[in-house]
Amino acid sequence: MSRFVDPPHLPVIDLSLFEAGDPWRDHVAAQVDWAAAEFGLFSVVGHGVEAELIERVNALGRRAVSRSGAGVEFNALHDTREFPRVPGFREAAADYLQALSGLSHRLLTSVGRSLKCSDNFFVDHHTGEPRVQWRLRPDNGGLQPVPAGLVVIDQLDEAVALQVLYDGAKWLNVPRIPGALVCRIGKSLEGLSAGRYRAVPIRTIVRAQETGLAVPFAFDGAARPDRAVTESQHPVHLVRRQDAALSYSYGCG
Repeated sequence: MSRFVDPPHLPVIDLSLFEAGDPWRDHVAAQVDWAAAEFGLFSVVGHGVEAELIERVNALGRRAVSRSGAGVEFNALHDTREFPRVPGFREAAADYLQALSGLSHRLLTSVGRSLKCSDNFFVDHHTGEPRVQWRLRPDNGGLQPVPAGLVVIDQLDEAVALQVLYDGAKWLNVPRIPGALVCRIGKSLEGLSAGRYRAVPIRTIVRAQETGLAVPFAFDGAARPDRAVTESQHPVHLVRRQDAALSYSYGCG
């Protein structure tokens, strides 16, 4: 972990550069690698999710949560359960789930490259048939658990300040950037990276007399790090240095 003289600033990564091809793909992959290892959380812009869709989901999601009295949860891309009848909500939810699933695939493509694997590593071995979970619920503030899954993508609600625990001791403010989404490393990716990438807790602080809206989207694969995986499925091979400390040798060859 780096040691900062000044207070550290959480990274903001422009994912649109990854679509420009090499050498920009290596540049983005290096940014993702550092952010995931140092903070376990970073903001992304140029993510391809339309601002109009985000605004529509937030507006309709608030109405759906208000009618449900608790929260709404989707556990598949095409969830067929009954939900609060808010006109346009189901269609907006389907579009949002599809958009965030695509974003998760693009993000993990850069992760595969950052771990010295192929760009298709995750979709070939883990996320060809992904598992998703999208929750909409009131946010009254407080500590949030370390997420499961490979990655979790979230938004910053206007009524909520978000902080992430850094180095196990210091809470850092997550900057509010117009159009940005917040990405967190999940326990599955922490396990697959043998601990190089960090799944860390966050907390939210809600303005007085207001209630925020939490909309975390968790993206996971079929193979879990707590199950046996073949060497070709695992991006990290542990090697022992002469000083007996563990270091990491990356690559999937």
